[in-house]
Amino acid sequence: MSPKVLPYEPEWLEVTAQIWSRSYQASTVAVAGQGDVAELVERIPKEIDAGWSAWLAWRDGEAVGFLALKPKDQQLHQLFVLPESQGEGIGTMLLTHAKAELREGIWLSVFAENASARRFYERHGFAEGVHDKHPRTGQETIVYSWAPFID
Repeated sequence: MSPKVLPYEPEWLEVTAQIWSRSYQASTVAVAGQGDVAELVERIPKEIDAGWSAWLAWRDGEAVGFLALKPKDQQLHQLFVLPESQGEGIGTMLLTHAKAELREGIWLSVFAENASARRFYERHGFAEGVHDKHPRTGQETIVYSWAPFID
């Protein structure tokens, strides 16, 4: 069955937190104490109430990816794919969905040391911008932006 992107449903809270946590912990930038499932279960509904639009990527009845946007800010806030599903087009599918939702352009922030995420966004037409520090961890971040091509 082909993968599909579906709008987030509250009953998917635990699986969403698991995707986020497992993906974050498998990344090269995992920070001790970050990505805790219990913390994410508390955080996700608050973020949705504050304006996130969220989707899950499903393949063969299993949630394999998570996307969160802040539409009023044109921001891609979170994009996670389960480690065992990375490299299978799930991230590209979620990013394509984000571009369709935020047609005027997108910005996002990536940890500078997350080389694989940086390569992913650059491959998909995002341009590197301002370097900054993450407000909670103090790690270096890079803002990336994408704008649609207009003739």
